Amino acid sequence: MVIWIPWNKRNNVVHDTRCRRSDEVREGKFKLNIDAAVDQRLGSVGVDAVIRDCNGHVIDVLTRLIPIFITPFDAELIAIQEALN
Repeated sequence: MVIWIPWNKRNNVVHDTRCRRSDEVREGKFKLNIDAAVDQRLGSVGVDAVIRDCNGHVIDVLTRLIPIFITPFDAELIAIQEALN
C-alpha cells in the first residue's frame, strides 16, 4: 500500500486515467484462485480452488486431499487441473 499510493498519483498525472486493477475480471470472464500445501510427513497434498465471476461472486469451490508426495509447484499444477475438471 505504501508504494501503491505514489505510483497511483503519478499514474493519474501522467495518463490522466486510472489503470485497471490486475485482479479485476472482465464481464463474462472468471477468476480462478488456487492454493496447495504439501505434507511431507503424511505424503499428501491439499489443494484448494475458488472460481469467481466478474462481480466477485463465488461460482464454485474445491478442496481435496490427495495421497501423493510431490513438490509444491506440482501441487499447485494439480490444483489448477482439479479446478478445471
